[in-house]
Amino acid sequence: VAPVERAWAVPTLELYQAWWTKTEECSGLRGDMSQVAFYAVDSPSGAISLGTEVAHGWWMRRGNRIYLPANALGEEWLVRHEMLHDLLERTGHPTEYFVNRCHLTWESWDAAES
Repeated sequence: VAPVERAWAVPTLELYQAWWTKTEECSGLRGDMSQVAFYAVDSPSGAISLGTEVAHGWWMRRGNRIYLPANALGEEWLVRHEMLHDLLERTGHPTEYFVNRCHLTWESWDAAES
């Protein structure tokens, strides 16, 4: 199940393990990153379509997959944002986790980095 036809599997980058650990630490949740499949999407605009919805990344429960724009595979906040969806095992963005604990929204990441 891919959001778009132009998606391909990417190897789990070593850097992703460090980001996974940081996301576990800020959220207080634990998971097994080896069970997550990462996919790159050819999306120069950075927007990925799934049906009628558009986002900058997608976590899909079915198949435990994370889809990211190919040009954003190294964007820490975005990769960790999708990892947090996986750890929470849900869609949506509970403020407690995405803003207060982990600062993994566009606005809260900027604030955390300042």
